[in-house]
Formats: sequence, C-alpha cells, structure tokens
Amino acid sequence: MTPGHGRLDWAIVANFVTVYTGMILGDFYTAVTRQALPPVALSLGALAAKALQARASPQRS
Repeated sequence: MTPGHGRLDWAIVANFVTVYTGMILGDFYTAVTRQALPPVALSLGALAAKALQARASPQRS
C-alpha cells in the first residue's frame, strides 16, 4: 500500500460520510419543514427580502 493510496481511501471515506450526513440532515429538514412549512417559508422569505433590500440600497434603512 502506497501513502497516496491511503490518502485516496480517506478521501473516499470522507466523501461517503459527507453524503450520508447530508442525506440524514436532508431527511430531518424535510420532516421538520413538512410540519412547519408556512411559518418557516414566510420567515425565510422575509429575511431574504430584507437582505436583498439592504444590499440594493445600503444608504436607506
């Protein structure tokens, strides 16, 4: 086994862990948002609108 091969194995393991945790978080996120979708969507939309307005016109508050 060469040192480079060990590095490749760690990259593959890290990739699988990242994908697996992403799937778990995605499932958890969809389960939560299915129960509380309207308020979460409204609050996120309001935050995005405020951020866009602040970025478009930094002088006005």
